[in-house]
Amino acid sequence: MVQGLRILLFMFITRPEEGRLKEAFLILKSETPEKIIATTPVGVQEFVFSKGHFLPALRTPVGLKRIDVTRFHDYVARDPYEKMEQVMRLADFKEIAKINRDYWEKYIKSEFARSRAQIVVVRRINPYSPAQSLLTFNSQIPLIASDLFHAVSESNEKIRKAVSVLMNSIFALAYVFSKKEETTGRYIDIRQHDLYGMRLFPDQNQVEKLVKVYEKYRDKEFPSLREQLDIHFKNRYEFFWAKERKKHMPLISPPQIEPHPLRLEFDLDVIKSVGSSLTKDDLLKAYEAIVWDMIITRKLRKD
Repeated sequence: MVQGLRILLFMFITRPEEGRLKEAFLILKSETPEKIIATTPVGVQEFVFSKGHFLPALRTPVGLKRIDVTRFHDYVARDPYEKMEQVMRLADFKEIAKINRDYWEKYIKSEFARSRAQIVVVRRINPYSPAQSLLTFNSQIPLIASDLFHAVSESNEKIRKAVSVLMNSIFALAYVFSKKEETTGRYIDIRQHDLYGMRLFPDQNQVEKLVKVYEKYRDKEFPSLREQLDIHFKNRYEFFWAKERKKHMPLISPPQIEPHPLRLEFDLDVIKSVGSSLTKDDLLKAYEAIVWDMIITRKLRKD
């Protein structure tokens, strides 16, 4: 597991999905097998690039709602592309003179070798964000991961799928929230030793069953993490803190914590696949514990 590529605006072409265009400069407009057409944020400038200058990549986890991101990746430059210096100037990149052949031959090639993977884990999550849905993503093709991800080296396709399922399940969520640092505000860092500490690596008897779970959910769109855990999260948060601060409150308090049906169904399938003795009631209690942790932490800690 390694740190990915340092993000540079002129390097990435970002696929436009909800919440993904913050800090993006080149935005994917359309593509063909040979060409990529990209625009700048305000849509004034349009560029046509040869696809051979780019590789499939992931710039940011924001806005990714599917476990399988094979058809929803970004692009990153592998070598100098058409009108690159113009793009760099427009992006206000001030070190144009330093981008020489050595940059591509030595730095980029070595970085790509380290950050190439088909399964990636988010390094830092914001569970309150309406555009943060999942922790781990899998691709049928290799991707170059930015440094917002941990790139996981695993060549076995079935194991990748099984791990992707486990790393998005309640088992991973419970571990992440129980081990999070109290000084990071609403953000939670997932460190490399956390990945090892989770011990979420399936045994051979579990792999086939977890692959079936993967295939069932691979293309389903998960809502935001906070909505997955409690579809009433926003109202619950506002009601609780209005009551604590003795401010004006809604007349009716939110109903009991209610997970999104997709999250509940997914976790129940995972629990069954690994042969866990956890019940539905145990699962609901786990959601409740995480939700209240989120409500308290967000108000008491600054970003």
